Amino acid sequence: MTPQSPEPAAAVLRAGRWVRVVAWVIVIAAAAVFAWANRRDIPDAWHAARTANPWWLLAGLGWTALYLVGQAGMYAGAWRAVGLQGSMRELLQPSLAGGALNIVSKSAGMGGLAVFLARAKRVGEPAGLVTTAYTGVVVIAHATFTLTLAVVFVVMWVDGHVTRLELLAGAIFGVYVIAQVAVLAGALWSRAAVRRVYRTAGVAAHVGRRLLGREHGAFVPNDEAADELFEAVSALRRAPGRLAGALAWGMAVELAGAGLLWSVLQALGEPASPVVALSGYAMTVLFSTVGVLPGGLGFAEASLGAMLRSYGVSLPGTAAAVVLFRIGEAWIPLAAGLVALRLSGRERRDAAAPAFIEEGEGS
Repeated sequence: MTPQSPEPAAAVLRAGRWVRVVAWVIVIAAAAVFAWANRRDIPDAWHAARTANPWWLLAGLGWTALYLVGQAGMYAGAWRAVGLQGSMRELLQPSLAGGALNIVSKSAGMGGLAVFLARAKRVGEPAGLVTTAYTGVVVIAHATFTLTLAVVFVVMWVDGHVTRLELLAGAIFGVYVIAQVAVLAGALWSRAAVRRVYRTAGVAAHVGRRLLGREHGAFVPNDEAADELFEAVSALRRAPGRLAGALAWGMAVELAGAGLLWSVLQALGEPASPVVALSGYAMTVLFSTVGVLPGGLGFAEASLGAMLRSYGVSLPGTAAAVVLFRIGEAWIPLAAGLVALRLSGRERRDAAAPAFIEEGEGS
């Protein structure tokens, strides 16, 4: 059997297929748990949708579209900031797919990185720069939400709507953000620290490939990607204005979330102000973040319901608003992301097929 024989390639493809199957089982199982936990909301949502103002519901769908497109805009801005090519149109699919992974996992927003690294391998982008850009998006998303949350807490404090539970959740989120930024800054400020992180990840990946039979040699450290990442972050530190586009899209995402809730309340005939919608949106995201379940299950719904009731929204209106808002804020992005994940998997198989054929012909 020559080195170009198709048998090893076929074994690699089979192993990769099993990895994809396992990954899909995990994602689908998490999505099923998400849907099962909210199964009682489906009839209420259907009834609310039938009786609500259809034009305001259509406006809500528009805000949801802006929410999804805005996330792609953040990636496009970050990609340009580090010198990568990638339009919003090109990055929309991986953005949706990565968003779905982040919804069904508690990964501090880093779960979707796997989708972008797979795309980088397919299109020939440097992994270090992709990691830099993706991490930049995560940091910007946290920064824009932190700014939104600070404004909301001030408004709620003036209105007398801040509870001890909300203060506790805000404190937990603050510690979470500070710790994440401190770890990231500490690692990226030193070239040696970045290399250590990359080597640790490389060893883990090497062990995984050996277990799958995809690699047989010893691990050889390669600091090229780590140095790429360090140089890119250093450039961003010297010129933070490069991320202005991504930051603007991040604020658009926050606006879209609040706009979605406001449209839902208007559709249900609840005379709530934009301030109520912004406060409800911020509390939903806050409790989704600090909650222990993926997608903020239970925590998001309870916090939003309590917030709307405290502002005088009727009990039926609150129940319907929670259902419809969560459909636009979580269910639609999850469904769109699962479709995007499926399409991404199909593209990877299509890209791998010609290489396998060439190897077989050369045997």
